[in-house]
Amino acid sequence: CDYCYSLLDGIKTDKQCFKCGHLKSECECKYTTFSYTGCVAPFHNESVARKLMYKYKLGRRPYICDFFAYKIASAVKTAFYDVEFHGICYVPISVNSLRKRGFDQSFKLAKKISELLEVPLITNGLVCNTINTKQHKTSGKERRENIKGAFKVKRKFIGNILLIDDIKT
Repeated sequence: CDYCYSLLDGIKTDKQCFKCGHLKSECECKYTTFSYTGCVAPFHNESVARKLMYKYKLGRRPYICDFFAYKIASAVKTAFYDVEFHGICYVPISVNSLRKRGFDQSFKLAKKISELLEVPLITNGLVCNTINTKQHKTSGKERRENIKGAFKVKRKFIGNILLIDDIKT
């Protein structure tokens, strides 16, 4: 609704570090080596945005997916205005999470963003081997450690690939 939307803490791309995705004042780039070109997000993962994402993931509210997909697609268009993407891939959830939840939230986001940006969706590009720790309660550094070896590339990627996940790890 309009009221909830007004409470969302949007990220201004001119105040966001393009490399790590954090506010420039909280930039992690000097401490970390990244294996990607840039990172954008439409909202800070806190407060209303966090609650909405959990309602989407755990409450199975598909209309929230469309909202986030539109906002992510807009952020991508703004930040990567000069990049031609050749495909969109997503970070898959584990088989156990898929069984419990019944759907993969990142796949649904990527599919909608693919439609909005008119860029082909790459399905089964990555496979989640396993993640033993719940990621949502860990710090960024802990998340990066937890996911080492958790994903396997199943297809060779050529060109610029937009990688979609529900929360930046």
